[in-house]
Amino acid sequence: MLKKPRTSLKMNIKVMKAGFARKMDKNALFESVLEQLPIGLVITDENGDVVFINKTAEKVRKVTRANLLGNNVLDCHQDQTKHNVKRAMDHLKTHPDANYKRMVEDTVNNCYFINTYSGIVDINNQYQGMMVLT
Repeated sequence: MLKKPRTSLKMNIKVMKAGFARKMDKNALFESVLEQLPIGLVITDENGDVVFINKTAEKVRKVTRANLLGNNVLDCHQDQTKHNVKRAMDHLKTHPDANYKRMVEDTVNNCYFINTYSGIVDINNQYQGMMVLT
């Protein structure tokens, strides 16, 4: 035998409406997820200029987004390694499904990072930029 529900249909609809009203829009939700990733994430546009950096990347790399946003990702690398990063970036423009892992030395903070560089494409498979995971 089925038990009688404790709440009325009116009450359930009211609760559902309140839940929908609290939902984030999709862009805010995606940004929140990117911000909370437990791995450092830097996103660039098609020219290599930084357009997003999450909290973990700030913490791990000991940088602030205010100092990094709008700057080219090549400026984050030492002169002797810029050509390797540039070569990987150029290759990602024509092969955005490729991934590159590079050990990068941070001489300012006296440490090393393993970066993974991946292309970002739109729904037409056109290169839009890249993401750097640390």
